[in-house]
Amino acid sequence: MSTSPQVTLTGKLFDSGGNAVVGGTVTLTLVNYGSNLPLVTGTGIFAATTLQTSSASDGTFSLGPFFGNYQIAPSGTYYTLTVSQNQYTTSNIDTPYQFNNSGTFDLSTLTPVVSYATPIAVSELSTVAVTGSFTDLLNIPTLTNTVFGRHGTVTAHTGDYSIGQISGAATVASTGSYNDLLNIPVFTAETPSGSYPGTVYTLAHSATTMLGLFLNGMLLYPSIDYTLVGSTLTLMNATSGTDLLHAVYIR
Repeated sequence: MSTSPQVTLTGKLFDSGGNAVVGGTVTLTLVNYGSNLPLVTGTGIFAATTLQTSSASDGTFSLGPFFGNYQIAPSGTYYTLTVSQNQYTTSNIDTPYQFNNSGTFDLSTLTPVVSYATPIAVSELSTVAVTGSFTDLLNIPTLTNTVFGRHGTVTAHTGDYSIGQISGAATVASTGSYNDLLNIPVFTAETPSGSYPGTVYTLAHSATTMLGLFLNGMLLYPSIDYTLVGSTLTLMNATSGTDLLHAVYIR
């Protein structure tokens, strides 16, 4: 593997009217190396992890050469990229990119390493517009008072039916909550259990949707920083004794 910078990033900046942005800045910052010193084995240690360049009179820019993530230790690093019209105005998001091959890459053709959720299309709100209810949009089941052809009031411990007659009611009986019976998603925020330093941590519940995992307040990226199987979180890089994890998810 080469021990010299092998990656160059190019592109063009323009405004919403298609006019070239002169003097715009493009900034790359190396991240996700945890408490380790980022380095290129046999070459040296990074003293600075940020690169920046400005766009020319026609809006074009060229940043590099710089080291690709495939050359950097520890493994799993990536770059966050911000673009601004000038040094006083920056974009409101750090977009993550990972460079795993040498070469020159056009920013307009690159795909971020994390896909962001697609906004809900207006057409998808038609059901709400017709019914005037958000139940259909949220897909929350409606509880009826009919079970196995019988009618009456159903509660966790009392009513016309035994717990065995109601599917899913065993959980309701033990927890005293109707969330499991209704299958309503529950928002949960917690500190995962586990030892520091370490790589394996456990959520109190299995997460159906992971909204965010934070290490010392910094958002971690799935598949890059950690994996989630059921309620078990496995970090790509070990925490230190002073680190703190915080998870926000839906179960």
